[in-house]
Amino acid sequence: MRLAMTTPKQFRLAMEMCAATFNVETAPDVKLRLASAALLFAQVAEHLERGNSMTRALTTRCSQAISSIDDDCMRRKIAVLLSDE
Repeated sequence: MRLAMTTPKQFRLAMEMCAATFNVETAPDVKLRLASAALLFAQVAEHLERGNSMTRALTTRCSQAISSIDDDCMRRKIAVLLSDE
């Protein structure tokens, strides 16, 4: 997945998707993964808003966060949202 040209707004939307799902999820381990992904996406959005660029390490962490989401449909939506291709 390429994230080099992804905007802060895209990361904020991904964060909001994770947060909304977190609010209705009941399984503690799933809630933890959603919260972690939401936090990462919010941090990346702020990083980009400060004028910094995506690094390989951030791209890897985002890819791992996406893959940790259990819901296949949500995972695909976030992957498409954050893809610049």
